[in-house]
Amino acid sequence: MRKFRVAIVEPSTIIAEGVATLVVRSGEFEVVYSSGDLRLLVERFAIIEPDLVIVGSQVVGANSQPLRSLYPELQGVALVALMTSVRDEEYMRQMDGVINIYDSPHQIQQRLRKAVEQTQSNPYSESHDLSEREQDV
Repeated sequence: MRKFRVAIVEPSTIIAEGVATLVVRSGEFEVVYSSGDLRLLVERFAIIEPDLVIVGSQVVGANSQPLRSLYPELQGVALVALMTSVRDEEYMRQMDGVINIYDSPHQIQQRLRKAVEQTQSNPYSESHDLSEREQDV
């Protein structure tokens, strides 16, 4: 059985390690990257080749520009928000899934699985914002 490759981008080591432990426990996922720096992940993206990127709500900060517009490498990957604080609805819309620090291990695994399956079956769903070039075409 193929395991889904997960990258975790979360500045809190305690939270990142906890999420990694819960994700791996199911046997469906393997954590191939963990850091608090999204740019570092993007720089190493071709080497890491994740199927799923879990992004902590503190990582993006106040930037309102969609992640896939900022980082085109994220186009074919499932993006899941790890909610540790309140974020606006616009941020949530660009994600393929959302997990909360209060979710049970079972809920987390289900939501990650659903996000990966949704991305694999429909990589350009309506929830993804179009780039300027895509809008021009």
